[in-house]
Amino acid sequence: MFSKKIVTLNIESTDIRLLTVVGKRVQEWSTASLDSDLVKEGLIIDPPAVSAAISRLMADQGIKEKDIITSLSGFQSVQRTLDLPKLSHQLIGDALLREAKRTMPVSLDQLYLSWQILHDGDQTQPVFLLGIPRNLMDAQVVCLQQAGISPRTMELKPLALARMVNRPEALIVDVEEENADIIVISGGIPIIMRTLSMRIDQSLSRRLQYLVEEFERTLQFYASNHPDEPLGRSTPLFLTGGLAKDVEVVQVITAGIEYKIEPLESPFESPPDFPSEQYAVNIGMALKYTSLMRDTSIPDVNILPDNYRPHRMPAKQMLLVPGIVAGIAVILPLYQLANSANVEVYQAQAEYNKVTQQLQIRQLENKRVQEIEAAIAKIEEKKQQLETKIEELGAGRLDIYDTLSTVAVECLPSGATLFSTSYSGGQLKLQGNATSYTQALEYSRILEQTEKFAVVWINSLNAADDGTVNFSITLTQS
Repeated sequence: MFSKKIVTLNIESTDIRLLTVVGKRVQEWSTASLDSDLVKEGLIIDPPAVSAAISRLMADQGIKEKDIITSLSGFQSVQRTLDLPKLSHQLIGDALLREAKRTMPVSLDQLYLSWQILHDGDQTQPVFLLGIPRNLMDAQVVCLQQAGISPRTMELKPLALARMVNRPEALIVDVEEENADIIVISGGIPIIMRTLSMRIDQSLSRRLQYLVEEFERTLQFYASNHPDEPLGRSTPLFLTGGLAKDVEVVQVITAGIEYKIEPLESPFESPPDFPSEQYAVNIGMALKYTSLMRDTSIPDVNILPDNYRPHRMPAKQMLLVPGIVAGIAVILPLYQLANSANVEVYQAQAEYNKVTQQLQIRQLENKRVQEIEAAIAKIEEKKQQLETKIEELGAGRLDIYDTLSTVAVECLPSGATLFSTSYSGGQLKLQGNATSYTQALEYSRILEQTEKFAVVWINSLNAADDGTVNFSITLTQS
């Protein structure tokens, strides 16, 4: 009865998942569906609507706790594992800031940074560094605050999944309706954490095929960057997420990925009908605060920025509370007004982010259209060149046929014979036999009179054993 109650909340694009754990047992779990376009690629587009759904779900389950552990999508998050010299805490912070500026693919103005020293070495210490998009974090915090939740801890979804699996080497594929996560764990550390956007307008089979292709690319990237730490074929593959139990999902993943799927086992005691794959993120978050998770190398990073965390008041300040209360009565209306304005600002920022994302998508589509149009234009140009060449060749063939008809039929004297003809470089070479020198010379004269040839040149006239004459004539076309 004295076991600690842990409430975890996971917000997906299509639903909200709430899990309550007491001690080592799953107490209750519940899900609330979300309308489309409320959450896209990890960004809460409409915080009031999502917060209202959270409030209803908590009320239905009788949950009054405000200190709830929540997760944040891995969309556009950036991770780095850095080896730094052993430094003081302050110097490490400065060194990490410099490294983040150097290695992060986006400006640090767009990220919240979190980090953790993994372990101490003799000369160096590896540090796990995370960059979280500010727009995703800000929108989610506003949403939670509107639902009356004051989170002390927030976890990146891929890290929660890695903690749930808790293997030194593993592969995780988390499949949802509109997104998927691919996680590669090596040496007990999530080396790669990718979050993919899945086009909901495509069939499930097409989305799954895309997921399998990206999984293979991820493993190729890992292999090229970690040649000394290859993944063995015995590495377990864990399938999690809302679609983990879907028959088609399991069939496509099994057929398209060579690694064997290992059943997911929850470390918590739970009823037989508990869908652990669907609540894997919630379980991973809850494990942070139980004795079941003492031996793990998974980074324990609280990604909630310090300015969003509630802070305890020092004892000296507590003595000032009576005077402060009186002042609060005066400033509360102003605070409420400011807070309302702040919420509107965040909502406007979320809407701005949505429009910006749509604009980026449109720009990307326009760029692709331009690239396709340019490619089509090149193809059309090559096609036109090819057609012209074909016409030229066709016309050339017709000229040759006409020329052969002239020299072999129209002009060839009776009794004369052509042995061979060859055409090259605008010249037609004839070899044949005439009854006499006179007939051969007459043949060359007839060819000149056609005026089809610029030059008619007799190469040779030789008497044959039978009294006839063999000739060789070269015709140069006009």
